[in-house]
Amino acid sequence: MKIYFKSGLLLIVMTMWGCTSMVDDDLSLASSESTLLDHELFTVSSDNVAFNAVTYSSSGTFSTLNYNIAGILPEWLRDLGMDRGTDPANDIPKIMDRINQNGGEWDMIFFQEDFEYHNKVRNGLDQSIYPYKGKNNVSKNYTLLPVRDGYPLYYTGDGLYQFSKKRFEELKRWEFDDCHGDDCFARKGFTLGRFFLNDRVFIDIYNIHHDAGRKPQDMTIKKDGFNKLLDKIASASAGHSVIIVGDVNSRYARDGQDGIEIIKDAGFTDAFYEDLGLTNYYAPDSVAVANGEGVEKLLYRNDGLVILDATSYLERNEDFSNLNGEWSDHPPVQVDFDYSAIALSQVSLRNKKNDNYLTAQEGGGDGVRADANSIGSNEKFLIVSDDATPTALEDGGFIYLISVDGYYLNTDNNKRLKAESIGRDVYTRFKLVNHTRNGVAQSGDLLSLQSAQTGKWMQSDGSKANLKSSDNNGNAQRFYLTIH
Repeated sequence: MKIYFKSGLLLIVMTMWGCTSMVDDDLSLASSESTLLDHELFTVSSDNVAFNAVTYSSSGTFSTLNYNIAGILPEWLRDLGMDRGTDPANDIPKIMDRINQNGGEWDMIFFQEDFEYHNKVRNGLDQSIYPYKGKNNVSKNYTLLPVRDGYPLYYTGDGLYQFSKKRFEELKRWEFDDCHGDDCFARKGFTLGRFFLNDRVFIDIYNIHHDAGRKPQDMTIKKDGFNKLLDKIASASAGHSVIIVGDVNSRYARDGQDGIEIIKDAGFTDAFYEDLGLTNYYAPDSVAVANGEGVEKLLYRNDGLVILDATSYLERNEDFSNLNGEWSDHPPVQVDFDYSAIALSQVSLRNKKNDNYLTAQEGGGDGVRADANSIGSNEKFLIVSDDATPTALEDGGFIYLISVDGYYLNTDNNKRLKAESIGRDVYTRFKLVNHTRNGVAQSGDLLSLQSAQTGKWMQSDGSKANLKSSDNNGNAQRFYLTIH
């Protein structure tokens, strides 16, 4: 086992008017509110965001495990002598048993190459330990033309899978635009999961599996793929702290040919090099190998209201092997984190005309209605300020509302109100007008919300909600605010 620790750990404490509030990440809403400042107004700043709203401080820890489980090739092809020196049919159940031990050592787990044996992953997962899981989008196809190393099959799907103790929503997956040679055996790409560290704090995690080749065409594809990843992060994760984790099949030591430097140069910190305290990412291959640099990477970027600090990097080969050898041809990599954050407020909006609450259908990813007569999880929304207008709950300020599953409320071209956008844009931005008071809104105030894209006002139209009103003069366009 390789273990790397920093010489010192970063701990950020939010201090407000002489009061210090530290909150464990797994506190329930009821218990955490009893220890947090009660609806106080304060301002925080980081490198690129200021925020002024009803908020709470939060801090905690979490751990990740990244593992390429080598789940390739059916057993009948292995019986014909086509193998990679691994035995996934027998080893993947062992991997799952080890993951379940001791109540699960890791909070979030990310797999690559979960292709042929996903049923063994699924059946081996203890869902009482890891109740939240993503999707596996793999199917297999046989062909007369050998696609990869002479293997007569290819996979439709990316082989990416994740499961977690922390609640998350798998919002999107993307394929890379091109492949080359052996890498065309699958549709490699990356996924976006929005992970909630608690009910009021979330981060975005991208699970990636990239091209493995070393030829000039592969290098071009890798760089194009990393640029596509950054483009999607820019559109889907603006204002969010981000982790990129997976098998990137790239090393800095390859003299900038692999493309991974594109991610680092975009402001991401590499947990491996950070924990070693190294600054020369571009050492020769021999130095990188001596340091233990692999192609399993975890990089992260702090943005918005969550500050992440990777505190240790561990290769866990000894825990995923036996006398017959390791259970994959890739090492399992654990990275531990501390985090400190400003936890966002949860709000509900009750329409003055029909006395019903706005509700995100299915928790998000669908439409928004105004037909709930009580408050549940789907009637609670996180409220986020617009960076350019940091007075989030102040009359005239601009806000974003986020559903329980991490979708932004948005209007579409037909002026319908939905909760299906994964990132911030003009369609998700609303101006807040307070009919009760000037300045900072309080629970019970009467508000209206105007779309920044259409200029139309949010309203209840029977049991439906839309953004079709040209004014906010009626009760249908006014909502009572509840701050939780």
